[in-house]
Amino acid sequence: MVHYITPTTYIIFISFLIILSVIFYKHFSSGLFKFRKFIPILPLFIILGYFYVKESLNKNNFYKNQIHSNIIRYSDWQIRTTEFYLNKGLRISSAYNKLDLQIGDSISKDANTYIYYVYRKNSLGKFIFHARYDYNQ
Repeated sequence: MVHYITPTTYIIFISFLIILSVIFYKHFSSGLFKFRKFIPILPLFIILGYFYVKESLNKNNFYKNQIHSNIIRYSDWQIRTTEFYLNKGLRISSAYNKLDLQIGDSISKDANTYIYYVYRKNSLGKFIFHARYDYNQ
């Protein structure tokens, strides 16, 4: 699977690194004591940057790939969001709105779109249309 980073994501990430460099250089050059005050928050910036880049890569891969997959598991350790995992390592996140998805649901999506369709098995064991979602909403 190829990971793509959009130019906008790249510019935001580089800008973030430049701002951090300026802040740390300013405080480091005025004395090591002041620089040490920022060391405890450095892991926070690293963690936030990691999750931002991880979500950007997933969103980009979701958009570019054609999908015909089942939901194989979910995770709700993030408390406010639930992530549904598909076969090819892709994730669908329900951070802002609750999605009516279950393990075993079939996801179908064309390439180069955020619109996807959910199919669920009925009592006879056949998949029927359940819902249409937009990844960005």
